[in-house]
Amino acid sequence: MDINQKLEHFKEISLQTASQHVSENLDKYKTSLDEIYENHKETGTTASKEIIETKKAIIKRNVKKDYSNQETDLKRSLTSKNLYYKKKIFEEVNTLLEDYKKSPQYADFLNKKITEAAAFAEKDTIEIYIDPQDSGLMKSLKTPSNGSIHMNEFSFGGGIRAIIPSRNILIDETFNSRVSEIEENYKINY
Repeated sequence: MDINQKLEHFKEISLQTASQHVSENLDKYKTSLDEIYENHKETGTTASKEIIETKKAIIKRNVKKDYSNQETDLKRSLTSKNLYYKKKIFEEVNTLLEDYKKSPQYADFLNKKITEAAAFAEKDTIEIYIDPQDSGLMKSLKTPSNGSIHMNEFSFGGGIRAIIPSRNILIDETFNSRVSEIEENYKINY
């Protein structure tokens, strides 16, 4: 083999070896890039899922907060309206009571309550008190045999108040106490 042939042979072997190294390095590099790509893709997918879940949680929290605020505002508004209508209803009740106190049936009502209180007292002494505004009805009221009728010092809106001193009993049949009791327990249902 002469030198040219040797050079040619060396060149071929060198090119084959270089080509083989390049091919191997290229395959390794490609595999490495594929792994990096898959890792990056997986990391990006995971990160984007986490971001989406975080944003969903924030949106849900904001929606719940807004719902809660709106619910509170509605309850406040409903309570306000409820109080307004309750006040109007009891203003009307008081007006109707004032009209009733001007009617002849009111004196009958007072006599009935006096009779009931006297019957409850049985033989014990009873003191009946009427509202100062009802002083004009004093003559038409039937005094119980076991007691007396007096004018109260302060107004209680009508009705009667009776005391049985021997038993420390107060019978409260006043309009103010009845209306207050009903108003306290009154609820408007929707």
